[in-house]
Amino acid sequence: MLIMIDERPEETPAASSKAPDTGTGCQFSQGGVEGAQGYGREDGGRAEAVSAERTAAETTAEEAIEAAWDDLDYRAHVGLRYFRRRRAWFDGISNFSAAVSALAGSGAFGAIIGGEKWIASSLAAVAAMFGAITVAYKPAERAREAHDFVRKYASFIADLSRVEQRSDDHVKNFTARLYEIAAEAPSPIVTLEMICQNRESRIRGTTLKDLYYIPHHKILFCHIFTVPPDHWISVEERATLRAARPESMRKKIMKRLLSIRQN
Repeated sequence: MLIMIDERPEETPAASSKAPDTGTGCQFSQGGVEGAQGYGREDGGRAEAVSAERTAAETTAEEAIEAAWDDLDYRAHVGLRYFRRRRAWFDGISNFSAAVSALAGSGAFGAIIGGEKWIASSLAAVAAMFGAITVAYKPAERAREAHDFVRKYASFIADLSRVEQRSDDHVKNFTARLYEIAAEAPSPIVTLEMICQNRESRIRGTTLKDLYYIPHHKILFCHIFTVPPDHWISVEERATLRAARPESMRKKIMKRLLSIRQN
């Protein structure tokens, strides 16, 4: 009996396209790994974008706080300058009135003794006038009031300089405190306030063309009242207006005389 033996090589099972089991019950394909890596890169990019936006927002907030802080410091220095000038003005009036009253009173007394009634009456009238100014205007009392506000603004500036870590809460607290000081202060004279603003802006590096133009007649009465009109322009705007203004007859005559003299 013949037994047929099949000597054909045993076929090996085809490699399965399924990924091997890792023993944890999870099978990963190559495409799945690449997808996970791509998702990770996308998530990382989104996190970087969020971090950049957060950094930009923090930088903007810090810049806003610094700007508000500089504005508080500027306004406080303007107020300090204003009341220092007012204090000096009232002290000067008080001292001058006291000196004139004393001299006029003593002169009137001497004139009465010497029999000069006209001189005595004139000096007595001068003494009475300056005494009335002292009583009505109260320069000594108003000088003390201005001195109190000088101390308040100086204390405010000192407290501002002591803060190292500035925050939005600090800005709100100091703003409220500055409003409280301004609420207690008398109404400012606009011309004098503009002069103080120009001086402080000039010290802080503001160019001359960006300052307010203040005419001389307004400066003359800046401690008494604001001379109308209450309209303010910059130095640059005034220069532009003067350049656009037609030439006056006086300048034309002067130029004509100068040309004749040169010829």
